[in-house]
Amino acid sequence: MAVKPCSAPGEELPGRCHYRSPDAVGVLGGMLHRYLERLGCFDGRLLAVVCVGSAACPGDDLGPKVGSILLGLGSLPFALYGTASDPVHAVNLGEKLAELERKCPGAAVVAVDACLGWPRDVGMITVGPGPLVPGRGTGKKLPALGDVSITGTVGAYVHDAFFSLLITDPVLVKDLAECIAKIICFGVGLGRAAGECGMAASS
Repeated sequence: MAVKPCSAPGEELPGRCHYRSPDAVGVLGGMLHRYLERLGCFDGRLLAVVCVGSAACPGDDLGPKVGSILLGLGSLPFALYGTASDPVHAVNLGEKLAELERKCPGAAVVAVDACLGWPRDVGMITVGPGPLVPGRGTGKKLPALGDVSITGTVGAYVHDAFFSLLITDPVLVKDLAECIAKIICFGVGLGRAAGECGMAASS
């Protein structure tokens, strides 16, 4: 299918790219880099990446897959929360955020999560300033999270959000996770964005 051009309308608005776009990593990674620069992350401010989700549901597994890819790189210039083996989800989100504040006080946070959208939005990745609200699509009341948010549209909303996440294509989720990991690598200044960040997520 044809892949729409990336949209990067300005620093105060989110940028959007389809994960298959050849420009996705450069455009969205560049936007993330500029957001982090403005937040002081290259001048000594601590940075944390929080990947939200659970492997219990295919569509909700995006965050843990991103976290597992990043964890596989070894030494990282940021604190990492949310992997397949140690997920951040609705039940423990408050506890994990308290731990983050205790260990990395005042850190800037990049929040990663899956979302649902219109059929035309499936496969889109969005990077923008400000927080995301985990669980909003499934009616859960959870705290907003992040100075910068990254979402991947894993499926179309079909009658019920939880059912929509259950029928999500796991291959699409894996591909989105690999692209988002590359975007984060690019954004934080790691030179391995097109290499090691693209490896498959560990299970």
